[in-house]
Amino acid sequence: MRSSADMEKKCPTCQRVFAVLPSRMERTTYCSKACMALGMRLTQLGSLNGNYRNAAKRVCHHCGVEYSSYQKTRKYCSHVCYASFGRKGPTKQRVLKLVKPPRQRKRLIGKSVSSSCIQCGKEMRYSPSENRKFCSYQCHVDNGGPSRAGLASKEKVMKKWGPKRDENHGEIMEELRKFCAVHDLSAVGMGVPDGIAWVCEAWRLFDIKNPKSAYGKKGLNKTQRKWIDRWPGGPVFLIYTVDEAKRFAHGDFAGLKRVESAESAAARRSA
Repeated sequence: MRSSADMEKKCPTCQRVFAVLPSRMERTTYCSKACMALGMRLTQLGSLNGNYRNAAKRVCHHCGVEYSSYQKTRKYCSHVCYASFGRKGPTKQRVLKLVKPPRQRKRLIGKSVSSSCIQCGKEMRYSPSENRKFCSYQCHVDNGGPSRAGLASKEKVMKKWGPKRDENHGEIMEELRKFCAVHDLSAVGMGVPDGIAWVCEAWRLFDIKNPKSAYGKKGLNKTQRKWIDRWPGGPVFLIYTVDEAKRFAHGDFAGLKRVESAESAAARRSA
């Protein structure tokens, strides 16, 4: 709907007069998009186009074919001609030369050494640099190689960090020494109890546990239980407090927690 404030303008394509808002007077040229498209095709031809770069007919420097291009410095009609001729003239023909493969040297193998497996006695041959003792990994396992490696690793850790003791270890050992002879075995490791004391005319093993820590409340760990299962002697007493240490030193074993192997328990019941 036309307003009294609209202004009139003439379309340069169809020459029709149309109404335009005063605010769009300078930016509006055509009456419709169809007239704008037709006008752009007529007014943007040749040098009137903003992208015009003086396209002209040119002759390829290599094959002599005529072609058109906007680039004034272009000399070749295609990339094939450019690659064949190049900027510095025609490329030289490459000559392939037959190259003999390098002479392969025979691998020199040193004299082998023969010896017997220390586990099964089977004869084996190996390189001097290997220094083998077993004919197979199974013989290494049967001979206790992994166990020795584990013990060596534990010993190395023990030397570096020292034995792992409970927080109440010192005060309990001090209380025991007041009443009996005590040897501290906590540095031995490998599941051996913390100490041994001369009580009631016999040497008795004991292990110190801290009742305030979760580790102490669990009792013996797997390594300690495994050692006790192989121990043929008497039971191992678990001492948690200073009062229990005093009772243990005086031979009052009632109420003290003890752990022993099945073989030791059977021998005690039969006696």
